Order: sequence, then C-alpha cells, then structure tokens
Amino acid sequence: MTRARTAAVVLAASLSGCVTTPIQLDGHQMGGSTTATAAPQKRLARRAALPRVAIAPIEDRRSGDSAGYVAGRTVTVKAPGAWLDGQLAAMSSAAFEVVSEGELDPAPALVVHPRVLKAYMSAMSTSKTAVVVLEVETVAPDGQATTHQYRGQYVSVNWASGEDEVKEALRSAALSCLDQLRVDLEAQLLKS
Repeated sequence: MTRARTAAVVLAASLSGCVTTPIQLDGHQMGGSTTATAAPQKRLARRAALPRVAIAPIEDRRSGDSAGYVAGRTVTVKAPGAWLDGQLAAMSSAAFEVVSEGELDPAPALVVHPRVLKAYMSAMSTSKTAVVVLEVETVAPDGQATTHQYRGQYVSVNWASGEDEVKEALRSAALSCLDQLRVDLEAQLLKS
C-alpha cells in the first residue's frame, strides 16, 4: 500500500465517528422482529388446547426519550411500546398462546403487564451495545401478582453507526428480554 493510500485510509477511519446527525427512532416505525413469529396456521391449530396469556398495553417508564450515543450521534427512542407490542404478540411457545388483553373469552391463565424501564445504546469505536430493561407483572386468575425484571443486551460490531444498525440492536436486546420472559411464563403455567 502506498503512503498516500495509507494516509487516506487512516484519515477516513479517524473521521468515521465525526457524523453528528442524531438517530431518532419511533417505535411505530421500528416494526417487530421476524425471528419470533410462528406460522399463522400453526398458531390457529394450537389455539383451543393451550393456556392463554393476555398482554396488557406496554407502559413506558423511562425518564425520557434519550437512549444514549453511537459514534457521537444522539439516539432517541419514542414510543417503544409500539415496537415491543409486535414482539410480544409474536412471542411463541409450545406451552401457551399469546392474546391481547381484550381477548378474555375463554379467560386467560395469566395477564402480563409489561413496563419499559430502560432502552439505550452505548458504542465504542468498533462495537455497540444495546440494552433493554423490562419490568413485567404477571397476574393469575386468583389475583396473585408477581413482578420480575428482565435485562436484554446485544453487542455487535459498529459498522457504520447507522439507524438500521441501532434499530436491529435494540430489537435484539428486546428479544433477549422476551426469551427470559417466555421461560418464566412457561414455568409459572406449569405450576398452576
């Protein structure tokens, strides 16, 4: 590699983090993950036999829309419930069926009240970390409630500090929370 080519590569690498355009994410535009969805016909076939888990609307309990920084760019996340609703609705399990809170006939075995406590990004020059923290209260038909917190984290290479990278990182961190929640719901339904 020539000296001029080396200098150009070093200059480009050193300026790659100088972009200051903020990343503003809206949960309504983030969409759900396709990795968690079950085939609709399989879900319909299981519908009658499985216990039902009703999902209440998601509360946003974060202190604001700020979600950290990636390569000097401010990240904000508005309406995280809109994007998490889709992921919760798509949560699949062989032990239960997810329904919306309005579908109460037959009565659900559990009602889940999710709350977003944190959703943020952190980045170094070569990697980025997304963290999502959910608090989930589950209520049994007898009124007994339990509350758990779930922390999902996703670390990946910071290729270009782009909006799509940030969206996918936050979705993956949320899926980590939902995997933990699914295991707990299955255990709770086995006890009842």
